[in-house]
Amino acid sequence: MEYTKQLNPGMTGRQRFYRGHSMKGTFQPGDVLKVAPLSLSRVRPGDVVVFSRQRGDAQDEIVHRVMRRISGGLVTRGDAVGREDAGVVSDGNLIGRVVRRERNGRVSRVHGGWIGLGRGRALHFYWGLRRRAVRRMQGAYDRLKATGLARLVWKPRVTRLMISSTDGPYIQYICDKRVVARFWLDTGAFECRKPWDLVIGSVEKG
Repeated sequence: MEYTKQLNPGMTGRQRFYRGHSMKGTFQPGDVLKVAPLSLSRVRPGDVVVFSRQRGDAQDEIVHRVMRRISGGLVTRGDAVGREDAGVVSDGNLIGRVVRRERNGRVSRVHGGWIGLGRGRALHFYWGLRRRAVRRMQGAYDRLKATGLARLVWKPRVTRLMISSTDGPYIQYICDKRVVARFWLDTGAFECRKPWDLVIGSVEKG
């Protein structure tokens, strides 16, 4: 669950900058959101709302879509999130409803109600399918990596450079003028970009 600050509290008035990924498909980082104050009783399932939530000593502002009403308040969920938020939104932490979105100078309406609910559910389905596809692809990728077969058919030209840094010496691997891997000699830490991790491994680190 993403509980980062998705709205810039420094922007005054009823407008806020969106930043985050839990509403991907509806908002993009940098979108300006117009927020209209309203009471909890006027919020409908499908509306996109802004609410506050305490996290340690800090108070975050979160923008998510209302999925349903219950006796204690509103149940919310991000359009790109796999599950509903923990806790409910009450009159005490509801800030308002998002009614407009401005992006690159263009202003568009943010739909709520049954239209918004349909949009939210469609995005949940889409992102759910995508997450499952990524997991399956990652599984196949990991199995290919474990076999070592890629080393037999792909032999990229990799240059190694010894680098001294404040974090200690490390080996930098360069392929086609880009850094694809690093190996820290003091700690043994190794990081490698895909797909070069299919062919750069423990043998090369030594």
